[in-house]
Amino acid sequence: MPNKEDIARKLDIARVDLLGLIRTDVALVRAGGTDGGEYCGPCPFCGGEDRFRVWPADDRRADRRGKFWCRQCGKQGDALDYLQARDGVSFEVAQEQLFGNNGRQAVRRAVETAAAANGSTEEEPPYYGDTWAARASQVIEDSEYALWSPEGERALSWLHARGFTDDVLQRARIGYNPTDRDDGRDQWGLVGGKTPWLSRGITLPYFSGGACLRIQIRRPVGEPKYSTITGSQNIPWNFDAVDGAKPVVVTEGVFNALTVLQHAGDLCVAVATGGTSLAREARWVSRLKAAPVVLVAFDADMPGDKASEWWINRLDRATRWRPAWGDLNDMALGGVDLRVRIARACVGI
Repeated sequence: MPNKEDIARKLDIARVDLLGLIRTDVALVRAGGTDGGEYCGPCPFCGGEDRFRVWPADDRRADRRGKFWCRQCGKQGDALDYLQARDGVSFEVAQEQLFGNNGRQAVRRAVETAAAANGSTEEEPPYYGDTWAARASQVIEDSEYALWSPEGERALSWLHARGFTDDVLQRARIGYNPTDRDDGRDQWGLVGGKTPWLSRGITLPYFSGGACLRIQIRRPVGEPKYSTITGSQNIPWNFDAVDGAKPVVVTEGVFNALTVLQHAGDLCVAVATGGTSLAREARWVSRLKAAPVVLVAFDADMPGDKASEWWINRLDRATRWRPAWGDLNDMALGGVDLRVRIARACVGI
């Protein structure tokens, strides 16, 4: 069976702006002009000061993809290797970070073509497309119905206790899945991998371009507190609302973003990354750079502080907006006027 990683690296989609990608992490200076140029600077992995090298893609040579190499720690490769090493993610996640779902589709088609030429009938890894989005839409509709029915009474009471109004819950299409269950791979358009598992709990849909592309479920008991349905894309919550005109408040979880939306949705855009190390793709970072103000409001703890540094180092108009305690929802429940705080923070930067 053809190796999908080899095929991905040979496709035109692998010819990305590696120099621009790495420059979001470290400063690089031009050290040579042969074959598209050579750049040097500090290594983002080992901390070496001047032994890190980057060679951008050369449009004059079809075989020349961008590559990097640290002469001190030995890290090397192309843009996909760089993201895997930097963020500690799989090849598939790195591929999605650079190219989105279209990149995965292009690789899949190339793999299938090569497999057919070789007479192979082996199944490929999971593919997530329109079928997944259609099934997700049905799950969200069913969950919405359940939340506002008698079987969702306890879940709705819990949400009300967290301070959420019916209006904001309905706008965000929050729902409730009443039972733990397996959901068949074929219903989601998956051709391999794990069977989708739907945990009992409050459903949190992530939309992009009008389609639901990710579903998290807040479980009532057990660890982890949140589960994500197999095939969900690594997209932030409410990111389509980022327009470059309004300030943006970036939170870890959907409930904190909902809190911002409820108290100050007319003043700013509320975005949730879905986790401290998620949504770090170049496409999300570049859109946030256009925002007039970015308040990084991750939880008031060490992981939240560390993750906030990552964003502040890449966004010129970003600042750490640390909750006074816990998270933003905790503050709102404690009586803090978030609307006034957000308004002051946006003006004061």
